[in-house]
Amino acid sequence: MALLPLIKGPADVRALSADQLPELAQEIRTRIIEVTSCNGGHVGPNLGVVELTIALHRVFQTPQDKFVFDVAHQGYVHKLLTGRNQEAFDHIRQTGGLSGFLSREESPHDAFGAGHAGTALSAAVGLANARDRLAEETHVVAIIGDAALTCGVTMEALNNVASANKRLVVVLNDNEWSIDKNVGAVAEALSRLIVSRPYNNSQKSLKNFLSRSRWGTKLLDFGRTFKREVKDLFTRSSSLFEHYGVRYIGPIDGHDLNALERYLTF
Repeated sequence: MALLPLIKGPADVRALSADQLPELAQEIRTRIIEVTSCNGGHVGPNLGVVELTIALHRVFQTPQDKFVFDVAHQGYVHKLLTGRNQEAFDHIRQTGGLSGFLSREESPHDAFGAGHAGTALSAAVGLANARDRLAEETHVVAIIGDAALTCGVTMEALNNVASANKRLVVVLNDNEWSIDKNVGAVAEALSRLIVSRPYNNSQKSLKNFLSRSRWGTKLLDFGRTFKREVKDLFTRSSSLFEHYGVRYIGPIDGHDLNALERYLTF
């Protein structure tokens, strides 16, 4: 039995077993190719984020949690998983049909209607500000491509994230065109360490202890610099984010559903 017709919303995605997810991913790719071959649209960006979008909807819960897709060229999978599959998706990009982008008027699962590249992170910072003012415990996730990093508005948003100390998840969908490659197994091992619970508990305890004294504060500053330099040696994509004070975890295989869920759950 086909799985995609059974998906009426994200709760149905979370109800699937891990063994069923590869089949769902394949059905989504087939559906996108069939429809875009008739209607046109953004094929490559959407085929590349199938597993990522499935994992996002299994870890987070929209519309309470907010997803902000940069430009929304990669939003078709999100549409299919949020109740817009059947006849509605057949008429995407047609008069009276679904928008080719995300639209707040179209679904409560679309937190932001995007147009120009590079706006997603700024919008996500705004949503995080609103959430914090309302004292809500929801999550805000920005999904951006490496092209967004060439936009000044994205750099401004990165600076605001760090200075305001906002709880925000940024997923960089790196297609290897604009970001340097990472260095082998060491980068992967560092990422696994960073998301491990013992490491984070120990780091928090040590930080609390050292911050009580002037010399301890100096040691903390030295430790941060040393850690950043080590990470830059092996995970070169991290240097930009660490420079802005944003914690970097990666690289992660964007087609490995188990790994995606594990890291996003962190």
